[in-house]
Amino acid sequence: MITRENFREIVYPLPVQDLIYVGKSTQTALNDMGVRTIGQLAEIPLETLEERFGKHGTELYRYANGL
Repeated sequence: MITRENFREIVYPLPVQDLIYVGKSTQTALNDMGVRTIGQLAEIPLETLEERFGKHGTELYRYANGL
């Protein structure tokens, strides 16, 4: 079970493509930014993701950070 306490430990090491709404083109764009894991994605500022992906960037941020 994933809880608030163990979320980062379980989810952050996973490949970014395991995150919901990360398809092939989003995965490629994230990989081009050097992002390979969900944890790396979670570290990117919201503003950066919004600039690159628009509203989709907001969702990526929220999902990666467990919001």
